[in-house]
Amino acid sequence: MGSEAGWNFCYVVISMLLKESFMKTKQDYEQRLNESFSIELEQARLDLALIEVSSVSADTVESGQKEPFSAVFRSDNQDILEQGTYTLTHSEVGDLLLFLVPIGPDQAGMCYEAVFT
Repeated sequence: MGSEAGWNFCYVVISMLLKESFMKTKQDYEQRLNESFSIELEQARLDLALIEVSSVSADTVESGQKEPFSAVFRSDNQDILEQGTYTLTHSEVGDLLLFLVPIGPDQAGMCYEAVFT
């Protein structure tokens, strides 16, 4: 295997590991409510708390399907992250690769939402 092929293989394995997180369901996130997560940025670390987990559809979920839900995270930093994919780190769960959307500030900080369908 050439060195370029080796790097491609490593990238695929790392991507799969990030995507195969233990947190896949609404219940997984509900168990982590009010717990801390962090994002390592180029110049700083952003600390977030998981503050809300809620269903995104009133429809019933068919057997074998995952329930669609959203998770809201809050940072006490008022600086706004751009909408995009970030690696959130949790001390017990490890790394989660999530697409976060800024949804605005509340009384305690800036909020971001991840939607799971």
